[in-house]
Order: sequence, then C-alpha cells, then structure tokens
Amino acid sequence: DGILGSGAAAAATVTTLAAGGDVTVANGYGLVVGGTAQQTISDGGGATDVVPEVQILGTATADMTALIGGWSTTATRLAAPTLSLLKSGNGTIGSHTVVTDDEILGSIIAYGDDGTDYESPAAAIEFAVDGTPGTGDMPGRTVFYTTADSGETLTEAMRIDSSQHVGIGGAPSVQFHVTDGGTAPSYAANTIGAIQNNSADSDIARFAIIGGAATGYSVLDF
Repeated sequence: DGILGSGAAAAATVTTLAAGGDVTVANGYGLVVGGTAQQTISDGGGATDVVPEVQILGTATADMTALIGGWSTTATRLAAPTLSLLKSGNGTIGSHTVVTDDEILGSIIAYGDDGTDYESPAAAIEFAVDGTPGTGDMPGRTVFYTTADSGETLTEAMRIDSSQHVGIGGAPSVQFHVTDGGTAPSYAANTIGAIQNNSADSDIARFAIIGGAATGYSVLDF
C-alpha cells in the first residue's frame, strides 16, 4: 500500500493507497493530467504570472473536462455536487482569521490564447465580502467582469450585492441600477430602479421599448 516506484517519473504514479490515507502533493510541485508540463496564466494581462499546481490539459472534450458527479435521492444543495472556494484571512493553512469587507474570496476566470501566451482573461465571475463579517455572518457579493475589445484587462460589467441589488456598469444605488459610473443623484424614497447617464452635463438617458416592425407592439403595464 502506498506510492510505488522510485525516481521523479515513477514517484508520480499512484497505484494503491492505504485505507484512510490522503494523496498529498508538496507545495511547489503540481498535478498535471493529460499533459507533460504546467502552463502559465495571469490574472490580468501578464501582470502577475500564476502556474496552477493542479492542471487538466487536453485536445479533446473528454481530455479537458472535469466532472463532479453526485447520486442522491435528496433534492437539497447538501446532496448536490459542489465546487467550493475558501478564503481565510490567516496565512497558515488550517488556522482562522476573519476576512474583511471587500476581500475577494474567489474567482472563476476564462482565458484565451492570444497567439503569444495564455495570459489574456476574457471574462470572470468574482466573489467578495460585501460588509463587515463575523461569526455566523458573511455578507457577500458576486461581480461579473468582461474584457473590452483591443484589451486584456477585466472590467466590471455587473454586480449583485449583499442587499440583492443589481448594478450594471457600477455599484447599485437602488435595487436595479444601470449606470455609466457617474455620480449618483439623490433618488426619491422607494425608488426601485434607475437608468443613469450623467457622467457629463450633456449626457442623455434614453430607454426604448421596440416591438416587431410589422405587427408587433410594445406595452408598459402598471
């Protein structure tokens, strides 16, 4: 029982494992499935190179797909497959320090090969703390990013904050807020939605409801 073989190549092959044991890979080393070398990515246009220590590489769908399967007659989240991201404020694995407001807890980022390297992110989903956390209290937000044409820098496109307010183009000031990032005005009490375009004095805010050109029509119901 255990890891069989000697030498760099042989030691990387696990044949059997003693009952109750864990498979561990030392920090600084990696697990590569389907390839012979680890690939380098970046969190923002090559500014910070990252070599993930677990990589699944391939040239066909099956070779580059990871599956987490679950079989259960229970219909709740607790019995469903889960991809979990964990961030602690402590620098020691297994130790506890509370995270802080605005701290990023995890991200899902999609990269494309730009012909030179693999360090150009196209879009991302980010999870962060959205308030003051504490024991049994973890306010959070989800932020969606895209990259503009002719660039490789992620820019916020939409967020859902801890109050479940939705903002497109910036942080929401009301429950549903489309903004160009300009200074938010003072909204009337009970304002639910706002479309804001006031980064310059001459900006115009226009909202259109367009039906089909032939027989379609547009309706705004109250």
